[in-house]
Amino acid sequence: MQIEERVTVCEMQVQCLRRRYAWAVGILSVGVVMLCGVTVWMALRTQYQDLAAQSFSLIDSQGRERAAWRIDDTGAAAVLAFFGASGEPRVVVGNHRDRGPEFALLDKNGVLRVWVRLEEEKPRVSVMDAAAREVGGFVVRKGIATLYLKKADGETTWLASPVKCLEPDTTR
Repeated sequence: MQIEERVTVCEMQVQCLRRRYAWAVGILSVGVVMLCGVTVWMALRTQYQDLAAQSFSLIDSQGRERAAWRIDDTGAAAVLAFFGASGEPRVVVGNHRDRGPEFALLDKNGVLRVWVRLEEEKPRVSVMDAAAREVGGFVVRKGIATLYLKKADGETTWLASPVKCLEPDTTR
C-alpha cells in the first residue's frame, strides 16, 4: 500500500471515530439531561412535612446547651431561653397562655432581675433585687403611667406623679 492510500484510509478511520464520538457525546448529554429532569420532577412532587417537636436546643462546641426553644411541661407557655456559659438561664422570652407575652433578664445566679410583660394587656416592667423581690417598676393602667419603688417587704415607698399616656394621633 502506498503512502497516499494509507493516508486516505487513516482519514476515513478518523472521520468514522469522530462520528462515533459525536454520537456518544450526544447520547451522554441526553442521558444527563434526562437524569436532571427526573431529579427535579421527583423533588417537585415530594410532599414536604413539618418538623414538630416540643424542644429545640442549640449546643456550643463543648456540648453545653446555650439556647433552647421549648413548650413547658403543661403546654401553657412557649419559651425561648438563652443560657450563660455555666448553664444558668440569662434571657427568657415567652408567651404564656394566661399571662401573655413576657421578657425576663436573670443574673449570673439565675435570679430574675428584670421582668417585662403584658399583664391583662397592661404593659408592666418590674425590677427585682438579688432575692427576686420586686423593688421598683413601671406600669400603665387605664392610660396612666406610674413609676414606683418598693421596700424589700413589698410596701410601696415612692410613686411618681401619674402621667396620662398620650393617645395616638389618628388625624394624620
